Amino acid sequence: MSDSTLAQKFIDQLTLVMPADFKDWHNNNDEELPEVAAFVIANLRQRLEWEAEETERLRRELIHARFINKQLAGTIDAFGVK
Repeated sequence: MSDSTLAQKFIDQLTLVMPADFKDWHNNNDEELPEVAAFVIANLRQRLEWEAEETERLRRELIHARFINKQLAGTIDAFGVK
């Protein structure tokens, strides 16, 4: 496979999976394409890490809210409020 065919395959395959805001990534200088692709991959990994952290934070917040809800329900029951 020639270098230009390989380069075009690289561009075609990555363009299919690039985020919408990076669809014109291949318009950079050809020499910069590996760095641009690496930046996008690193950026997506950071997004995934942030989303995982945010999901965990929200999970803990939900557990805490359920705990508070049970405490309030117990307090309400103790006073006989219906």
